[in-house]
Amino acid sequence: MDPKRFKCVYTTSGMPSAEMIRMLLESYDIPVIIVPESAGIAYGLTVGPLGSVDILVEEEDVERANEILRQYEQGELSSEEDLPDNNAEDFTL
Repeated sequence: MDPKRFKCVYTTSGMPSAEMIRMLLESYDIPVIIVPESAGIAYGLTVGPLGSVDILVEEEDVERANEILRQYEQGELSSEEDLPDNNAEDFTL
């Protein structure tokens, strides 16, 4: 993966939210890089500008990622039919 080919599609506050967005996008086979604010890491901040975390995706996935994030923010991804299958029959606990 060439970091120069990645673009920021979302900024969130704190790593838990960033991990949730990462898992959402990766469930649609979109590779993600999470980039936390470096000063926030040094001081242990998770709120405000120093607690921000950028979500980056490859340039060719930007449009698709933006559409998924739009649907997520508007609550349109609330049912299982909206999520990718990813071989659900192979899943066991």
